[in-house]
Amino acid sequence: MLRSLVGSEMCIRDSINAEYGGGVSDMEEHCRPWSEVAAAVSASTAAPAKPMVLVCFMQQWCPPAVHTARMLLDAQKELAGFADVLMVDADSQDVRDGFPGVVCTPALVLFYKGALVRFQRQSWPEDSKLMGCPELADLIDTLHCARQTSEQGGGVVLVEW
Repeated sequence: MLRSLVGSEMCIRDSINAEYGGGVSDMEEHCRPWSEVAAAVSASTAAPAKPMVLVCFMQQWCPPAVHTARMLLDAQKELAGFADVLMVDADSQDVRDGFPGVVCTPALVLFYKGALVRFQRQSWPEDSKLMGCPELADLIDTLHCARQTSEQGGGVVLVEW
């Protein structure tokens, strides 16, 4: 039974690698410890040009999370003008200790000048996390809206995707 389970896990990993161009095996190098995220969030309070930090909680075995993380890595040039993008492994103990409450991935969390940004989707409760795999254009629109809302004194960012 154990051999069968390990074989199945390897087949799943191989299919993820094939579908996502390298898949999970190379994502680990992009994940940062929570201490680096905390330092970046703290530094954003004094960075007027780039006050936002977007954190992608991902799990290396989860195809949607790998897809979202890859999309963000590929889009770093587009996002570099207004947000630092950091990946964290949601299964890592230091991440669970640093930011409890992420129970599924991908989850995106946004900080503006060190403060957690709150989101509201239609028919969903208000939350500090965006769940799911957004299209890049939708995510960029949401980040622009979050920055504008935060610059005007805060509030909840309405999300339509």
